[in-house]
This record gives sequence, structure tokens and C-alpha cells, in this order.
Amino acid sequence: RQGELDLVLQKDETYVFCEVKTRSHTSPALPREWVTPKKQQRLILAAQTWLQNQSLADVPCRFDVVEVIFQKDGSHTLNCIENAFSL
Repeated sequence: RQGELDLVLQKDETYVFCEVKTRSHTSPALPREWVTPKKQQRLILAAQTWLQNQSLADVPCRFDVVEVIFQKDGSHTLNCIENAFSL
């Protein structure tokens, strides 16, 4: 109900919730631009629910966005945006 989490990772003591967005090179916007404030709120709620279900309500966490841009020749570009947004 709260949305889906693409990736949940742990780096040291921090839990990282990572949203993955893909677009083609012809897209009018960068993949990160599709992580709107409304989408961010849904991801935050999903992450809070996940943390509570794991009895991890008080651990540090962050939200990253990984954007994948597919090129015409079939190659792709990856960009990881750490701390793309916060609670």
C-alpha cells in the first residue's frame, strides 16, 4: 500500500533505500526528475514501515536515487545520487 522499495542496502550502520529510475537518451527529463515530492513521500512511508517491521525504527537511514540512461547504441550511463532526499 505504501509503495515498493527497489533496493534496501546497509552500509555500516546506515540503511540505504535506493530508488532506481531508467529512461532512454531521448527522454525529455532526467530519471531523477521522476522522483517527485509525492513519490518521495511514498518512499519515506514505505521505508518507515519496513524499518518498523524489522524492529529498526531508530537506525540511521538515507535515500539514494540511481539513474540509468540507455543510449541509442545499447550502452548505458549510471549515476548514483547519494542523499537525494531526506525525511
